[in-house]
Amino acid sequence: MNPEYLLLDEVTSALDPEIVVSIFKYCTVLKEEGTGVFLITHYIPFAKKVADNIYFMANGKIVEEGKKDILTKPSTERLSTFIDNLDYIIGR
Repeated sequence: MNPEYLLLDEVTSALDPEIVVSIFKYCTVLKEEGTGVFLITHYIPFAKKVADNIYFMANGKIVEEGKKDILTKPSTERLSTFIDNLDYIIGR
């Protein structure tokens, strides 16, 4: 199987860190080989690592979209709050 596109919905949910890393690496390989990877995740480091484009959604609607820089310089209050909450959880 050599799909043109792969859709992954919360593929790292409830997995141990070693499996998460192997999935990160595999998605990177797929991307480098030309497979389009559509990834739905709450795990921002995963999105930062593999995404070319990021779409932040809330209540079923796209709130903000752009490159990886939207995660460090959000232009909407909703994404800014989401990132602040993540930083609070991980202790930044």
